[in-house]
Amino acid sequence: MASFTRQMERLNTFFENKGQLPKIELAAASRSTVSSTSTKLRPCLSVNLYVENHGWVHLTVPAGTSAGIHEPSSLTPEGEFQTAEKKAFNDYVRDRLVSCNPDPVMVDQLLEEINDKLPIRQDGIDTPFSRIGGPTATATSLAAVLALARATGVSTEIAIHFLYDKIAAAYNLPPAQRMSLPVYMSKIADGGLHGALDNQGRPLNPVQEFLFIPIGYEKYTDAMEVTMQVNARFWNLMRERNFDIRIGAEGGIVSPQLTSAIQVLQLMSMAIRGDGRDNRPFPGVFIGLDVAASELYDYRDAPGKYYLGKDGRAVFGSQYVDHTQLTEYYCSLIEAFPVISIEDPYCDSDECLSHWEYGFSRMSQDILVVTDDMTVTQPDRVQTAVKWGTGGLLTKVNQGGTFTRTCRAMQIANRHGWVKVLSHRSSEAADFVFEAMLAVASGAEFLKVTVGSTKGGGGGREARVNWVSNANVIWEAIWKGIKEEGHPEYKVWTRFWGNNVLEDLRMEGLPYQGALMMHEKNPPSWLSRVQRLVTARYEQAKITTTPIHKLEAYCFGSVGSEVGCF
Repeated sequence: MASFTRQMERLNTFFENKGQLPKIELAAASRSTVSSTSTKLRPCLSVNLYVENHGWVHLTVPAGTSAGIHEPSSLTPEGEFQTAEKKAFNDYVRDRLVSCNPDPVMVDQLLEEINDKLPIRQDGIDTPFSRIGGPTATATSLAAVLALARATGVSTEIAIHFLYDKIAAAYNLPPAQRMSLPVYMSKIADGGLHGALDNQGRPLNPVQEFLFIPIGYEKYTDAMEVTMQVNARFWNLMRERNFDIRIGAEGGIVSPQLTSAIQVLQLMSMAIRGDGRDNRPFPGVFIGLDVAASELYDYRDAPGKYYLGKDGRAVFGSQYVDHTQLTEYYCSLIEAFPVISIEDPYCDSDECLSHWEYGFSRMSQDILVVTDDMTVTQPDRVQTAVKWGTGGLLTKVNQGGTFTRTCRAMQIANRHGWVKVLSHRSSEAADFVFEAMLAVASGAEFLKVTVGSTKGGGGGREARVNWVSNANVIWEAIWKGIKEEGHPEYKVWTRFWGNNVLEDLRMEGLPYQGALMMHEKNPPSWLSRVQRLVTARYEQAKITTTPIHKLEAYCFGSVGSEVGCF
């Protein structure tokens, strides 16, 4: 493979001489084969493009089993073969693609044009690309990115990096600045509707996902090793208490004995600070939550309120709470446990916009508030969200619909000081690692994956472990190329944390905090707080959690934490 600089020159030449470049000769859509079906054995849509003199490229997009109300909609009901998408591609898209240059930006414009000319669906759904089908648009758009890489002889991640900056220039938005390796968020446990339910179908544990975030490490391999160790501790703590351990549909640990988010956070905190067998603390590991609050909102017997179950009764005396009480609950968790990130803390309905504004005003100074279901990687919705404060944008390419829309949403967020969180998607194809490449190529700060549940089962676990491995391999190749050719990019890398207490960790290896370096001169307040916490933890060489009064009687009362929480 040519050097980094040479590959970028090839791409520049491509866009300067389009008339002399290869064309797309054939295009086909099909249901995925067994080898590329989704991680939950659900049908995915594949698009194949044949580029003149360069052969076929193949792209299978995630099925996406948990679609939000604002994101591109599939034409086919969940779990069924996507014959409607295949028909839409053959009827409306295929012939328009043939004889085109493999230019993803042009292909995305074509998809927008085709979709807008079609009538609104009979079911009345009119989200982006709902007329030709979200999977049709995403598969075609990303296949065009692969076709560009094939036609120009560059690696896919370099092509993504080039296109990301090209799109930024076209819309007067900030470029990627530099490629880097993201900090990853490793899911360990499932709750919410992915976990155990009561006899009325309500979640026993209100928080949908619990994640370890190894943010306080300078080497990717160090962060990975520590995460594996803290995951193993979590398992040991579960086994010591004779919990019934299962693997959830999304790859996290599920147990009917885990009936409270506070319970899970207690176990995670114990795993971070030492489990009795091994009392070495892991000062650089923190906790992230994905609440998926839309699943907790507006139950029939409590309209306009959120369901917290056992946690709600313990803290507020009621299992149903309003958005101000819900925010107080989150603030309690932030103060009691090492939580630094919370995703989807409120409902995604537009009637809940005031909930988000209130939540940002209360929490965004202390932790990273991440939007997913409310923004769904759509530029117009991100433009609304950035007015609330500084946060994080969860990014999924099949929510964006096309590569161009996805990049624009990320760039709008970046312009306002938000960080980018690339995420896995439910029912993705086993060989789908596009988001790992996009994370590295766009300089994303975080990559959210399931790598914690290492013992059997799990709907998306193997594919997402593949993501982490691919991100590391991709970045290693890029980093070596930049370093060997003496590229100016190499000279700008400095240590992010810059604390003397981390000197003993200084080792040869790949930079891990690269994306967060971009915020070093003017860090958001939540990141400054994390930096202070990391420094203090290393200086103290131990980890403690200080519960506040609302949780004290529940988890640390006179009966002791073991009885009170477990």
